Amino acid sequence: MIRAANAGEQAGRSVWLLLAYTVIFGAAASGHLSWLLWRYVPLHVGVFAGIGIDLPRSTLVTVAASNWFVRLLPFLVLLFVPIGGLFATAVVVAAASRRAGWIIKGVATFGLLICLAESVACAFVVHSVQAAYSAAATDARLQEYLRAFEAHPKQQPAPPVQP
Repeated sequence: MIRAANAGEQAGRSVWLLLAYTVIFGAAASGHLSWLLWRYVPLHVGVFAGIGIDLPRSTLVTVAASNWFVRLLPFLVLLFVPIGGLFATAVVVAAASRRAGWIIKGVATFGLLICLAESVACAFVVHSVQAAYSAAATDARLQEYLRAFEAHPKQQPAPPVQP
């Protein structure tokens, strides 16, 4: 009898640990993706703005997502509090029911899928910025600009303009 109670208690604890794992890593993945879209993309795309290099489509999609994210960031922060409250309420209600384990496992699985999607999005963002650097390295206008800069390092040449 005691052994069965301990097994049930351990199973309940493992369900809550799964949920805690999901919340912690979901918050970390969301924070990382937010930082990439808020700071990383504009910083690196600003490098190409004055040179006039044609950016790859993946980079243009990332820049559009970054601009959209930065514009909507205050609203997303305001929405996070009520959504987090609803999530916490759902978990508390689920914990009181008989099927708490299944409900929390479902919520945790959904959260882990969101973490996976955010990780893929982070990889896409970084890859698209690297693609822009690769495109810039092969651009003839940039090569010409760098040769002019190397020839006269004290006198900085004007950046090439887009034709």
